Amino acid sequence: MKGGAFVSVLAVILVLMVSAVLAVLAGLAVISVLMVSVVLAGLAVPVPLCFTAAGDKGLELWSLMYQGMRGSVPEL
Repeated sequence: MKGGAFVSVLAVILVLMVSAVLAVLAGLAVISVLMVSVVLAGLAVPVPLCFTAAGDKGLELWSLMYQGMRGSVPEL
């Protein structure tokens, strides 16, 4: 009986982990689709939170990446 309870606890943990990973992937997909749609609409320049958290260097890096996506990177 103890072994069965242990297996069921492991099964619950596994299901929770898989659902959490799927939720994160779905969230990333939604964010990327929203960012792409915003870029295509030309409404604003989306800046991911990870770049804003890095401060000025992060914003500078994102600016270069964004310009590269638009094909307007100045030659270095």
